[in-house]
Amino acid sequence: MLQASKQWQWIACPNKNRLLLDLNDEMQLCTPYKIRQLTDLGIKNPNFSLEDAAFYEQVYNYLDGFEIWSSAQICQIALNATAVKFHLKPVLAKSWFFNEYTGSQPSVEAVVKLVSKAQTGDFLIVDHCHDASVCLNLSENFQKLKDNHSVKSLKTIEHNSNAVLKLVNQMLDLAKIDKHKMTLQPVQSDLVWYLKHMVSHFSSYAESKEIKLTFYSEEKELICDFDANAIQKIMSNL
Repeated sequence: MLQASKQWQWIACPNKNRLLLDLNDEMQLCTPYKIRQLTDLGIKNPNFSLEDAAFYEQVYNYLDGFEIWSSAQICQIALNATAVKFHLKPVLAKSWFFNEYTGSQPSVEAVVKLVSKAQTGDFLIVDHCHDASVCLNLSENFQKLKDNHSVKSLKTIEHNSNAVLKLVNQMLDLAKIDKHKMTLQPVQSDLVWYLKHMVSHFSSYAESKEIKLTFYSEEKELICDFDANAIQKIMSNL
């Protein structure tokens, strides 16, 4: 075990944009945490405090009992956990990435297994309160979480907004037609065929809603003049 020392110092390194721990003897440990993640105290290059040292040793001794990781790995994990607990800003919860935890009551310095939709990993609980826990990933193969939930929500909002905007524009155009303020561009074609073609576009959507959609016309063919764009807007609104 690498014994903690009061000579150790946290360093917010602008060149690497990372929080480092200066261990003296020309040794520095680089954490994965960027400067923007640090608290005001973390940016001021504080010394490794007695509180830091106590937590570091507590985590080290706990993980050492598993006999899974090497001494160097445990040292890195314990120091990363210390940085997270005392020198990082609070982060937003990301509980939606994981299935509900059903194990024993969470506690600090405990290893738990968390399951997301795509992967499973071991995590160290670094800090805990009554409704949330700060966890450190211990699984090398656990891929970084991507906020697909938010991305999908934003895409849904954008899609719905565009649909509403299109509908409003169509209604405005139809109002112009009613008031004879819109110039139509009629072409001569088979209206029955065109309407049947239009209805077929809604078939898959109707099936997804368990709706039986059928087009019926008493006329097999009706050649006439009509504005295809205007008919399309009328059918879409229906």
